[in-house]
Amino acid sequence: MDATQTAMARQPRKITKREQLIDVAVRLFAEQGYSAVRLKEVAEATNNTYSLVYYYFKDKEELFAASMSAAVEKTISHYKSINRSSEDPVARIVEWFQLNVLYATELRFFVRIMIDAPELKTKSVQMARVIDSFYKFEQTILQSSFRVGVAQKIFVCPDPDDLARFTSCHIDGIYMRSLSRADFEVADAFRDLYTYLMKILEYGPSDVPDFGKAGAFEHLLVSAETLHR
Repeated sequence: MDATQTAMARQPRKITKREQLIDVAVRLFAEQGYSAVRLKEVAEATNNTYSLVYYYFKDKEELFAASMSAAVEKTISHYKSINRSSEDPVARIVEWFQLNVLYATELRFFVRIMIDAPELKTKSVQMARVIDSFYKFEQTILQSSFRVGVAQKIFVCPDPDDLARFTSCHIDGIYMRSLSRADFEVADAFRDLYTYLMKILEYGPSDVPDFGKAGAFEHLLVSAETLHR
């Protein structure tokens, strides 16, 4: 590879028009709900024409499904990229909670569907599949973290699967509350959930990691990995 090819390879990939529309749609759907968003608003927010939206998406439902897929893929990919401590159950839990805080706007999608347009989940096979894949991924992270902690004798947990389901439901509750109260702090709620979980698991160290500094993952992960050392 010559110098020109190397320089081109290092350049960040330019975002496509379709990706631009999806990025804005994610924010608008999360903030306003499915019913309130108009395709014209998505076009205006991206400085594109109304017809361009229809060039990529046949209707609002298709844009919504694409936005859902993008939000889930983004969250899962980011978790896989930062999860460098698979044998550290505490760090795995912390990293997942931190990622939920970082992507709180996008992840409100799931609660929005249940509240605003529950029929979309049953009508759209793609959407149902996307949502199910996210919850299965979350369950796997939590279940495996609890089981590894028990195996390492740092957690006490008679039923890791049951605790994983409880934790996942509580996370949904955090997003539900954030939709109904403008002053609700998602980071504080995840900090409280972490503290409560560690008490249930009879985990010794009392240090609580920082869940409120989105984008500061290098610092946060170091804190997470050293919690029980």
